[in-house]
Amino acid sequence: MVKNKDKIKRIVKLLKQSYKKENFSFHKTCDPFRILISCILSQRTREENTDKAYKNLFLKYDIPKGIAAAPIKTIERLIKPSGFYRVKARYIKAVSHYVAKYGFPKTERELKSLSGIGQKTADIVLAYAFHKPVIAVDTHVFRVSKRLGIANGNIKQVKKELEEFIPKLYKREFNHLMVNFGRHTCLPRSPKCKTCKLSRFCSYYKNVYHEA
Repeated sequence: MVKNKDKIKRIVKLLKQSYKKENFSFHKTCDPFRILISCILSQRTREENTDKAYKNLFLKYDIPKGIAAAPIKTIERLIKPSGFYRVKARYIKAVSHYVAKYGFPKTERELKSLSGIGQKTADIVLAYAFHKPVIAVDTHVFRVSKRLGIANGNIKQVKKELEEFIPKLYKREFNHLMVNFGRHTCLPRSPKCKTCKLSRFCSYYKNVYHEA
């Protein structure tokens, strides 16, 4: 696999031009606790559902202590729009209790020790709350990176390659740019290759449309 930093720079530049006005819930705040809760709410649901649940919860309780003390049924009712609300409510209550008692965790290891927090969520918190040069690899980042030909292997291998190869300057914004691109253009099925601005950089496009 050819590692081309100039290719990455051009990809990021084009994506920034396309999605400069779009943000996800966890980019609308710098508060690590709110970013973490937003990530939990966003699991296996659409962004608009995450936003509804997020607003419901934080209009009612604006600090970890309040959520930690709230009845679990109340949390479930508030976050119901996000789906899987019973499981998420347990995670949110447990995380809130931890933060209220011990303060917010600041390392990957501490974050991943919390209920419901995996690698992707930990990376998002580290990147957007603490400005760490890490890349959160979700299904969109994984799929798009492999199609573009800038990473290969399983999720752990893709994350390792991206973090080794992508310049520090672009790491924090790489996730949300790729997620937007994956949601709007590089779809899991029937990607919009013919109108894609990145087609000239894309290994998938070359294989499908130039070697058929």
